[in-house]
Amino acid sequence: MPESDEIRVNVFVETQLDRFAAAIEEKLDADVMAILGPLYSGADHDVRQATEARKQKSGLRTRLAIVLDTFGGIIEVVERMVNTIRHHYQEVTMIIPNRDMSAGAVFAMSGDAIMMDYFSCLGPIDHKSCERASWSQRYRTWRSSSG
Repeated sequence: MPESDEIRVNVFVETQLDRFAAAIEEKLDADVMAILGPLYSGADHDVRQATEARKQKSGLRTRLAIVLDTFGGIIEVVERMVNTIRHHYQEVTMIIPNRDMSAGAVFAMSGDAIMMDYFSCLGPIDHKSCERASWSQRYRTWRSSSG
């Protein structure tokens, strides 16, 4: 695939994510952050940067909704992520559309509410046995550019 096609695909995906985030923000009256991938060293810094940037945009919002899809990671990293989020938000809702395993399950339980559907998985499992090549990529956070 030529590089220009990859850029167009990325722009399309990011646009769709922003639309979904805006809908979640409106429905839950909350800021929205998505955490997709392993919770390894560096993820805590990314969450801090994303949280502080989002807080500057949204001002006085006290609620945060996190869309979470992970096979897990390092529990100390999760602890720092929780401390950062709780410093800025009074109420946290975890949204698990697919899977949330291992340290990710601990992260989900730090929230005030967990939203799942019949297909979602939440559980203590060794994430290394489930990883696919696509999950070996660097952790990414995404947040809505709206609001």
